[in-house]
Amino acid sequence: MDIDRQPDRRWWVAVASLTALALVIRLFVWRWREFYPLGGDEAEYLAQAITLLQERRYVELRLMRPPLYPLFLAATIVVVDSLVQNLRLVQALISTLTVPLIALLARTLAQRSAPQMPPAFARRAGLLAGLLAAFNYTLAANATELLTETLFLAGLSLLFWLVLRPALSYRLALIAGLILGALCLLRSVALPLLPLTMGWWLVNAIRAEHVRRGFGQAALLLLGCALMIGPWTVRNTLTYGGVILIDTTGAENLWLDNDPAGREAVKAQLYALGEDRLLRQRLATERGIAVI
Repeated sequence: MDIDRQPDRRWWVAVASLTALALVIRLFVWRWREFYPLGGDEAEYLAQAITLLQERRYVELRLMRPPLYPLFLAATIVVVDSLVQNLRLVQALISTLTVPLIALLARTLAQRSAPQMPPAFARRAGLLAGLLAAFNYTLAANATELLTETLFLAGLSLLFWLVLRPALSYRLALIAGLILGALCLLRSVALPLLPLTMGWWLVNAIRAEHVRRGFGQAALLLLGCALMIGPWTVRNTLTYGGVILIDTTGAENLWLDNDPAGREAVKAQLYALGEDRLLRQRLATERGIAVI
């Protein structure tokens, strides 16, 4: 029995070594970029988090975004204070922990994609993915920016690993839904993953003749996601007098990125509407579709 487990033990030792190397690289980049100034979006997120802590109120940015990242920054500030370098360090640690998640995800994916291959194939695939993630300078540099990408990638890796597990329990299906809901509150672009994941689970369940289990997993995924997103949607509805599921980013970017007049001209029109986010969402959707 111990002999059978040795390859797995060696695999985890290798993953731990890659994680340690990833930490060294990220700490080096963190130190090197210490005096890099904050970009526009970074400064807005940080100011939003500080306002939340100082004034106990949530203030929307000029272009409405999901709420989870400023809440994450606010919670981090409570723990490590508001020094930018300390906040960057927390993100460097999150980026480091993403490496074993990516390795585990790649191993699980290889097992599912090529079940006829020996177990060593999946282990090597996981190590290769972990190696690429550990030495990826872009990931290390992104961790020094107070933006959503680092946290989003960690959550996305964890979500995909859960989704790909061959024998997913109902409890883990609910947890996957909660994680997906959190990702949507971090970047609303994650929302299409809800129907895609539900559909993928159902197709696999039908093929395996486990239809009831597939429907149960899909329902729990939907429930978990709704439990995370629902309160924010209710808040938006009460605040703005209409349904804004998470934010207006999708609608506004549709207009901003497609109007030949240019982004600044479109921003001026959006800002002229003031805090009427519902009207801005409707107008941006209409104008964005019209100019495509």
